[in-house]
Amino acid sequence: MPKILVIDDELNLRNVMKCNLTASGYVVTTAENGEEGLRAARKNKPDLIVLDVKMPGMSGWDVLTNMRNTLKLRQVPVLIATAYLSPSDEERTKEVGVCYMAKPFNVSELLAQVKKALGE
Repeated sequence: MPKILVIDDELNLRNVMKCNLTASGYVVTTAENGEEGLRAARKNKPDLIVLDVKMPGMSGWDVLTNMRNTLKLRQVPVLIATAYLSPSDEERTKEVGVCYMAKPFNVSELLAQVKKALGE
């Protein structure tokens, strides 16, 4: 079973993603901010990280930069999930090789994007 880490400052969205991903057979952990998410990623080395961009403190881009500079996390696929993806952010996702989806999204879109990011 693939392990997924959801990093998002929005409690309801974290819970919805965890519930639906768990029901689909994934092992899911969550973090409410970038710092907590990096600690969880280092500890558990997930198979995929679903990452919000706009969070207080450490942004999703900061988390991603930190991951890419950490040998243990460098190859972990990332799915950016955000309501605030500008055209320059969209280009940036392509440059750094991560997938993204826009909020709000429905459950079938979430599952499809997760499978794509995991190469399933």
